[in-house]
Amino acid sequence: MQRELFALVRGLNLLSECALRGWVPAHTVQMFCLIAMRGETTHSELKKQFVNKQLGLSEAAVSRTIARLGDGIPMVPGRRAVKGLKWVESYEDPLRRTEKRVKLTRKGKELAHALIEVVRGKVSHKAA
Repeated sequence: MQRELFALVRGLNLLSECALRGWVPAHTVQMFCLIAMRGETTHSELKKQFVNKQLGLSEAAVSRTIARLGDGIPMVPGRRAVKGLKWVESYEDPLRRTEKRVKLTRKGKELAHALIEVVRGKVSHKAA
């Protein structure tokens, strides 16, 4: 168990190193990992997963988390801008134009592969 926990800590350290602010909230890590596992998903599927089942986040919080994982949140009156991690990209579903899809960027794929290597014990801190 100690080995697995040590690998988890190394993985979280890698995420923090790759994050712009030096830390990543737990729900952001969970969402990144879910997107990485699925390869591609929709905003509505992420909302179903995180609003109802996992963390009880609001739909707005899920949208902000997707934005933080992507290009960020622009400054609007009453709210500060948040720089994005650029680990995912969102785009309009070509078949259902009202739906947005989300997938990992090249940077996000590199980070996901690096995390897998860290968990496997092949420590590499050169990612994203």
